[in-house]
Amino acid sequence: MKYKAARDIPKAARELRTLSPTKISEWVRRNRTKEDARGKRQQHEVTPQSITMFFMRNPKIAAILEAEITTAEVSRHAITEDLFENGAFRKIPCIAKWIGKLTAREAKPATINRMLSNVKYVCQGILPKDEKGERRIIEGWGLIHPRDLTLDESIAYLVALREVTTHTRRFRIALRNFLKSRGVKDWDDISGKAEAEEGKYSHLYVEKERIEMIFYKLDQINHEVYLASKFAFKTATRLTAMLNAHAKYFFEVGGQNFLFVFEKASRGKPKRKIKKFIPQALKDELRTQGKLFDVDERTLNTTLRQVFKEVIPEIEKELKMPFHFWRHMFAQHMLRATGWNTSKVAKMGGWGTEALERYYGKMEDKIAFDNAEQLISAI
Repeated sequence: MKYKAARDIPKAARELRTLSPTKISEWVRRNRTKEDARGKRQQHEVTPQSITMFFMRNPKIAAILEAEITTAEVSRHAITEDLFENGAFRKIPCIAKWIGKLTAREAKPATINRMLSNVKYVCQGILPKDEKGERRIIEGWGLIHPRDLTLDESIAYLVALREVTTHTRRFRIALRNFLKSRGVKDWDDISGKAEAEEGKYSHLYVEKERIEMIFYKLDQINHEVYLASKFAFKTATRLTAMLNAHAKYFFEVGGQNFLFVFEKASRGKPKRKIKKFIPQALKDELRTQGKLFDVDERTLNTTLRQVFKEVIPEIEKELKMPFHFWRHMFAQHMLRATGWNTSKVAKMGGWGTEALERYYGKMEDKIAFDNAEQLISAI
């Protein structure tokens, strides 16, 4: 586009939020062209002095631009936390535009909500909970309107985030995507690669013999805790869904037993309805009417902790949520049983395939090439 001072100088000043002649002249050089003697395009060079002369010849334009920039800067710093309430946040033009782009790319609503939440955290300087379960705000961090969030501010947040956790990818992906949607240059300076630390819970593996020992001891102490634990091991059901599991949600498909369980969702959202396969041997042990388990969370965790200390003392202290141990074991044993078929295990247990690899590691060569001769010969 050819350079036109009356149009381009005010445009540059508004975009850059400055009347600096040097910065405006750089903007012109990057964004405007002219033809040379051969008819070839080349960058249009405008000196800072010519920008200064333009403002001197047009004092009214300079005054209007200065007022607009000052107002914008005040607006940037005068926002309140109300802006980050979900309804208001989604109506912000740059956020609404981003949601539209994500939707057009068929991103799942849960994915969109997660990315929005991450950008909210960044704009407010809020860090996720640390190992003590405490959440803090980065010292000296104000409130940043999402339209003004810069690459440098995003990187500064990620640096602070690394002090709390090594798992930063969900924030990095959200920031890359959001900055790109706004046309921020060098958005890809933020890496989208998976964490260097794969297999976060890969060491939490207990062989079947010791799992059977845990079941035996649980059954001796409290039969309901035993049943709930076996159910979780066979279905990867989370605590709240297990506590509310009900016999009225049993159903059959093609001679196979299934059960709908309901897991809590994010605030304001309905519970997630999840289909679980129930082996016949397990179904035979469960109630046929009413709630499937007569146990409370406190009794469950106390009993599990007691048995874990005896049977698996080497990892007991790492299990902050004792009942969640069974979900780890479902993943570990099913991945091995299926030849590390992450898609199948993710579908059965309610994970994403990426999460499974992040938590339990990628397939090892030994598993990948197991029965390779037989399999390849069959195709």
